[in-house]
Amino acid sequence: MKSEEFFDKGIWVPKGKPRNWFVYVAAYFIRPVFKVCFRYRVKGSEKLRALDGEPVVFVQNHVSFADPCITYVALYSRAGGTRVLARSSLYRPVAAGLLARAGAIPIDPDSADRTAIKRAAACLKRGENLLIYPEGTRMNRPDKVYHPHAGAVLIANMGKARIVPIGIKGPEKIMPYGKAKFIRFPRIYLNVGDPIDPKDKRFEEYPKKERSNAIINEVMDAVFKLRDEADK
Repeated sequence: MKSEEFFDKGIWVPKGKPRNWFVYVAAYFIRPVFKVCFRYRVKGSEKLRALDGEPVVFVQNHVSFADPCITYVALYSRAGGTRVLARSSLYRPVAAGLLARAGAIPIDPDSADRTAIKRAAACLKRGENLLIYPEGTRMNRPDKVYHPHAGAVLIANMGKARIVPIGIKGPEKIMPYGKAKFIRFPRIYLNVGDPIDPKDKRFEEYPKKERSNAIINEVMDAVFKLRDEADK
């Protein structure tokens, strides 16, 4: 079977990418369930083909605990080996074992967690991808202002990777803020944007101290635009 056929069947993994078999197999079997429950749709996934063999930092908006799972299931077969940066506070009994098995990297978003940054950059150098939520927490309250951390840019530069923005829409309805604590199954939309190179010459116009913040702000602007256009 040719790689194109694997891609169309949703089980294709880019050549040379490391595989986390726990996530790969789980995503394969959970895929039909999520497809029925969330009826997810993905726009722009063809943009990932041109990045085959190149490590990538995926940056996404974060509204639900389900975001990484849905993104893994919807994009894992197209994105190859992907790991996620997870808040160290989530590493509790049971959850810690699952996160570790899934290849998640614990990080303290409230401090300069150099160990986590080095581990993340090492993953990129090995050819793995990273999924990062720069806000450091779920954006489940529209009245709250969030400030993205520029660590995603630092990690991308250290790992010599480009940043791919992804907008996700719908997970905020699974357990709406302020509503009764029951689970809903809304339609989920993911929208993949064009890659952004942190080393692009156009960013050189910014002073070095301001450059990383300027880049992450541009990335998040793209993420939110993709989110708003995901269901159109």
